Amino acid sequence: CRDGPDRLGWGDEVVHGVSVAPAAGVRGGPLSINVDAAPDRTLRTRDDMCMNDIRHIEPNEDPVCGMTVDPDAARANGLVLTHEGREYAFCGKGCLLEFRDDPNTYLDPRHLPVM
Repeated sequence: CRDGPDRLGWGDEVVHGVSVAPAAGVRGGPLSINVDAAPDRTLRTRDDMCMNDIRHIEPNEDPVCGMTVDPDAARANGLVLTHEGREYAFCGKGCLLEFRDDPNTYLDPRHLPVM
C-alpha cells in the first residue's frame, strides 16, 4: 500500500493528482455514479444476438460495407456472388473479394458494415 497524494482511498481529498471534494466520497466513493435500469433504456450489444442467426441484408445492400448497390448494374459489371443459394451484390471488386474469402464474417449478426 502506498501513502501519499497518488494513493486511492475512501475519504482522500486527492485521487491520482485530482482534487476530490469530500462530498464525493458519500454513497459509493469518489466520483461514483448510480444508474438505475429502466425498461426503455436497456443497453443492447452486438453480442446479444444468437450466434446461429444470419444478419439481415437487403438485396441492394453490399454485405461488406453496407453501401446501397444497384443489383442489375452489379450483375452487369460482374460484382455479384452467390453464397448458399443467395445472390449478393457488391459496390466494387474489393468488397466482393473480401466476402468471397470469408463470407461468415459478413453474414454474422455482430458485423457492423463500415464504408
